[in-house]
Amino acid sequence: MRKIAFAFLFIAFLASCGTTTSVEKSISTVVSGEMLFSGPNSLQAAVSLSPASLAEELNIEASALKSVSVSSIQVTLSDEQAAIAESLLLQIVSNSNEMTSLGTLSPLEKGTRFDLNVAEETDLLSFLEDEGATWVLDVNLAEDIMDEMKATVDLTITIHHKN
Repeated sequence: MRKIAFAFLFIAFLASCGTTTSVEKSISTVVSGEMLFSGPNSLQAAVSLSPASLAEELNIEASALKSVSVSSIQVTLSDEQAAIAESLLLQIVSNSNEMTSLGTLSPLEKGTRFDLNVAEETDLLSFLEDEGATWVLDVNLAEDIMDEMKATVDLTITIHHKN
């Protein structure tokens, strides 16, 4: 019986040593593309987040970061662009990581601000650790746009780190 009680206390001690804290953060970026034609198109922007910048904000070591997940995504288009946009798909890609879907919405309802359906259990940390990380917003258009198209992407991320 003493061995079982000791084992239970030991497991409880180990669990308390590995506690993880979660912090939400809002980030915003503008993706863009030019000479877009009817059908699928991609707007892009470099990812400006890094493990070092996140760790500095949280006053922790970068090695304490466990994962970075996405909890919400909103995309804002201009009135003219929203009128001809049919679907949205936000993805992330980097030099060493395959393209991963973060959120999608199809079809789009009226308006200019769209809440995407977020993909479950996506960890951005490996993308943030890699050079060349890029946000990719795929937009299906009903008409051509010869001018530059810009969209604002607002994400709420959850940063999980060791205490």
